[in-house]
Amino acid sequence: MAVNSQLTSKLSIYRARGQAVIYHFGMKTLVPYIESVKSLLNLKTYPETMEYLGMQKQAWTNIQKGSGVAEKNAIRIAQILNIDPIEILAVSMALKAKNKESRDLWLKLAKNLENQRIKEKNDK
Repeated sequence: MAVNSQLTSKLSIYRARGQAVIYHFGMKTLVPYIESVKSLLNLKTYPETMEYLGMQKQAWTNIQKGSGVAEKNAIRIAQILNIDPIEILAVSMALKAKNKESRDLWLKLAKNLENQRIKEKNDK
């Protein structure tokens, strides 16, 4: 449970800076999730974080550019952060979507799950 609070706190920092929580140039990204994994596990570099997640070290650059991740990696990230894997999968699927309608549906699901997670944290 502490992991979930740390993630929510980390995401709150993004809000405090006036940035959208997990948006980059108007599009949701996986960057804050990866940053949370790195911070939580006290890893020194992003390539080290990618390696810990079982991903290629260069994957960080692709994630920063707005790429999604494989399902198994989304699930690993969610397990480490103790959050619903569907939230990360939805962000990843939105990033991979071929059309606006699909992207918008995935983003709506991701945002609903994020809001639910934040609400549950605030209710405690």
